[in-house]
Amino acid sequence: MTFLVLLASMVLIRLGLWQVERYYFRQNFNANYIKATQLPVIDISKNINDITGDMEYRKVKIIGAFDNDHSIVRLNQYVDSRLGYSLLTPLILSDGTAVMIDRGWIPAEGNGTRQDWLKYAVDGEISLSGIIRRSINIEKKDISKRPEFWIDFDKDQVQQLYEYQLSPVFIQVFPTNNQTEPPLPMIATVEITDGPHAGYALQWFTFALILLLGYPFFLKTTEAQKNANK
Repeated sequence: MTFLVLLASMVLIRLGLWQVERYYFRQNFNANYIKATQLPVIDISKNINDITGDMEYRKVKIIGAFDNDHSIVRLNQYVDSRLGYSLLTPLILSDGTAVMIDRGWIPAEGNGTRQDWLKYAVDGEISLSGIIRRSINIEKKDISKRPEFWIDFDKDQVQQLYEYQLSPVFIQVFPTNNQTEPPLPMIATVEITDGPHAGYALQWFTFALILLLGYPFFLKTTEAQKNANK
């Protein structure tokens, strides 16, 4: 029993330390997010290779031309409870490289193939504004099956679909005034709080303390009862 109590206490303390780590991670994220959003807008049209995931949420502008024939989508995106996709289209830059542009939400209905997405095509050179988002590592995908459908943007895997070089990040575009027709830009609101992690850490540490202090009292009480019954 003593071994089990010590083991349980160690688990509770480890859970508390994990929540402390989450707390500091959240604080660091908040600080970096606030810093990124307060920096001035930068034009990345000619220095896309210098852009990294560490610059996530930085406001940018960029000029290029869409490769409308080679869009992909991110699955399971919702607007007002309507199922849809995020439409991502490569934007070809002047040096021949490209950056993936998350143009926004399109409904799942009527958009089952890449051919359907051509109704959202924009031709010619275009100037866009948005924020940098980092590539996400996802489970390895068999690109021979539905290569245009993705859970998220994983640059290393998506790159296999293109002959030109993709940027390691993608850009989520800002919505324009009174935009009501798809694709509808979706930039999630980031909640700047420390979250519940400090409270959870205190909870786990308290449970461990109760167990460590209560167990000797339990042993003492049990021993006293044994002696009284002799």
